Amino acid sequence: MPDVEDGSEDFADHAEEQNSHLVARRSRLRGLLTGDELRAAYRRMSGKRNRGRPVYDAIKLLPDNGTCPYCDHGTVSTLDHFLPKTHYPILCVTPDNLVGCCKDCNTAKAEIYPTNASDAVLHPYFDDVTQNPWLVAHVVQGAVPAVVYRAEPQEDWSDELNNRVAHHFRTFELGTTYSKQAARTISGEKRLLTTLHRNGGVDQVRSDLNRKYESWCGYSVNCWQAVMYQALSESDWYCETGHAL
Repeated sequence: MPDVEDGSEDFADHAEEQNSHLVARRSRLRGLLTGDELRAAYRRMSGKRNRGRPVYDAIKLLPDNGTCPYCDHGTVSTLDHFLPKTHYPILCVTPDNLVGCCKDCNTAKAEIYPTNASDAVLHPYFDDVTQNPWLVAHVVQGAVPAVVYRAEPQEDWSDELNNRVAHHFRTFELGTTYSKQAARTISGEKRLLTTLHRNGGVDQVRSDLNRKYESWCGYSVNCWQAVMYQALSESDWYCETGHAL
């Protein structure tokens, strides 16, 4: 169908230029098919026993390690329409508009679509923000240690990209997800770090945390694990006493 092909090319061109908010919202194919009929075509593709299912499953397999590219934590279990099919039915079956993701991120994003250059979430096929360490964290002292995450603006990024990263962070509630995972990991580190501190003091604790930070950086400088270990290693309180709480 020429309209679908044109719409797919239009989407890819705008996504490449980081301005997916400019993609036209078209509700039908030159008077032939309505939005409901276009969305029905997607349902026929996604049905487990339908002929289009192999394509659906192939797209689900694209994210590395089966990990959701939106949150870098959950397991891919469904496909998300980057530009939602409710508003962009012509893109219902456009592969570039379909992103394998976890159920939580799919639910959080819902029918959200960008209205300007700053309020689009990051598209894992087109937006590469892996080189800059935009995810940062700090340790909060208390009865038990906690790690709080935030998105840090980058000086060499445009205002629009910095805003998009912040919007992505908020939309998928990454701060909450990462802090919960960090709390669980910190609990699991307690026995080992207590032993290291007893045998070698603060330097042993910090050295162990730094090794784990460097190891996780090999996966991604912006993964919650690397950022957590960096924050813990830089906290004198945690290395001295907080690790044992």
